[in-house]
Parts: sequence; C-alpha cells; structure tokens
Amino acid sequence: MKGIYLILNTATGKYYVGETVNLNRRRIGHFSELRRNIHRNDHLQKSFNKYGEESFVFTVIEQNDNFTQEELYNLEAHYVKIYDSFFNGYNLTLGGTGTKGRIFSEEERKIRSVRMTGIGNHFYGKAHTEETKKILAEKSALKIGEKNPFFGKTHVKNWKEIRSELYEEKRKSGWISSNRGVPKPLYAVEAMKKNMPHRKEIIVDGISYMSISECANAIGISRKTIRTRLTNDNFPNYLCKTVEI
Repeated sequence: MKGIYLILNTATGKYYVGETVNLNRRRIGHFSELRRNIHRNDHLQKSFNKYGEESFVFTVIEQNDNFTQEELYNLEAHYVKIYDSFFNGYNLTLGGTGTKGRIFSEEERKIRSVRMTGIGNHFYGKAHTEETKKILAEKSALKIGEKNPFFGKTHVKNWKEIRSELYEEKRKSGWISSNRGVPKPLYAVEAMKKNMPHRKEIIVDGISYMSISECANAIGISRKTIRTRLTNDNFPNYLCKTVEI
C-alpha cells in the first residue's frame, strides 16, 4: 500500500516523515537498519541508539494505492512542514523530491552542516582502531591492479566528448550546481578558513598562520617539516593551537 508515514520518538516528540509505495516494507526496512546500526539517516540512528526501540513508533497518516509519485512527494513535503520535521526533527530535506542526485538548497545545506558539526557528527571525538584501519587497507587493496574492475580496459575514443555532453545536460537540468568547478575568490576562501570550527592555528616565531599550508608557503619549507617541528621539543618556536569559533 502506498502512503505517507511518521516515525515518532515518544521520548523527545520529534518526527521523521516519509513517503513510500509499500508501507509495510518501508516500516520493516527502517527498523531493520536501525537495529543493525546502519541506517542512512545518522540523526535518526543516533536517537534510536540513545532512546531505544521502545521509544519509536511507526504510524501511517495517509494511504492510497492510487497515489501517483508526484502526489506522494507533495504530501511528504506538506507533512514535513506540518510536523516541523526538517528544522526540529529527523528529516534531512524539506521533502518532496527524494535525495538521490539532488542539489540541496542553501537553507538545507546550512542546517545539515550545523547538524554534522562538532558533537553533532557521529564520528566526533572518535578514531579508527588499528583493526578498522587494517580492514580499510585490505578493502582498498582489493581494487589495485588486476583486481580493479577497470583493469586492462580503456574508454572509447570520444569518451571525453560524451562525458562533457552528459555533464552539460545535468548542469542545465539542475542536477549539478552551476557553481561546481568554479574557483572561489580569494576573499571567500579566507572567510571560510576563519569560520571553520576547531580551526588549527599555526604560530612560528610569533607569527600566526591560518593553516599549515599557509605557513609552509610563507616560510618556504614543506608541510611535513612543519608537522614534525610542531611535535618536536627542539623547536619551541613552533606552536599549534585550536581556535574555537
């Protein structure tokens, strides 16, 4: 059965609104992923881990097998707004279009950025274990040389032209941002650096630099050398401090 559904966290009163062509399958899918800690919605997953499955309720609010996909999208956007589930809930978009290949609005990008900054990031304060690093390295090794699915193959001669045409079509249709690939002006780059949370400031001989790269370019030595000196007691004039924004 097609329809619109809610996932309610009874402990916080926050909602997730979704649309589907198969309500029962979607309910089973959501809770299966949440129980296995692999749900694609990190915000919802973290809340599920914190409050437990008993705090989450799946509720159908509209169902009709005659709904078109456009009607489902429109209803989803309508209920996301009613339940305020984008600004104060678990929805990662304003609803109504799905997320695959979609360009998010400036408003959506800002909110998603805030959610994933600092303690909002599911990996905040964590580090990969040696075992995890080993597993990642082994997986990467599976794609080297003959193990790479493209090994020994070549693109057709006019592949560059085909790729350019496809890219241009996507850009014109709105699937790719028109700003993609356009270098940002220097003032914009500098502003972004200054506004980065937990930015590392490098101080050498009393002079501050916003990054290791900036410092390396200014004093004419490699970034690797600077990193080494920052952790070497023989170079007390090399300092690094975290700048909280």
